[in-house]
Amino acid sequence: MTDIFTASNGVTVTIEHDGYLIATTDDGMCHATGGADLGIQALREYFTAERDQELGRWRDEETGLLVYQINDVPDTVFVFDETYADHGTWTREEVGPTVVGFGAPIAERFFAAHPEPKPWHNAQPGEAWAVALGSNAPDPVLVVNHERRPMFQYGSDQNGPERIETYNANITHAERIWPTGADDE
Repeated sequence: MTDIFTASNGVTVTIEHDGYLIATTDDGMCHATGGADLGIQALREYFTAERDQELGRWRDEETGLLVYQINDVPDTVFVFDETYADHGTWTREEVGPTVVGFGAPIAERFFAAHPEPKPWHNAQPGEAWAVALGSNAPDPVLVVNHERRPMFQYGSDQNGPERIETYNANITHAERIWPTGADDE
């Protein structure tokens, strides 16, 4: 890449002798600067992350490899190396600590960062569920709308009802008790 880059919008980006990145327009107005090595690297990473999110892909922090979730098969991913064009396709069930093959550890990290949705993640206000936290026995709870999102609400004390998110990581098991499957129809 040359020392001067002109973006499609006409903004010129230069890296000065002191390592600063400067973006200017035709009229000389400065619109962005980035300090020497750290600032420029941070800007690169920011725009890479922004583009990854825009394209719906996940980038492994350790290797930089890309993971694309296959739309019509949610538990299958495509791992891709942009540099060498290596790739591999993996399912949630295939990966594990002893599995070898291109991208297997990256697919495993992706699935760890994106766990399978649990049935209680879709709990709706007005339903009753039996919810187990950790190794405790399930308690009956009501699903309520709190601050515009569904939450499990437990009994009340002097401070009012206790609420937890339906996505709370401490929930080990939950089962809808009302309405029952027959009540849905």
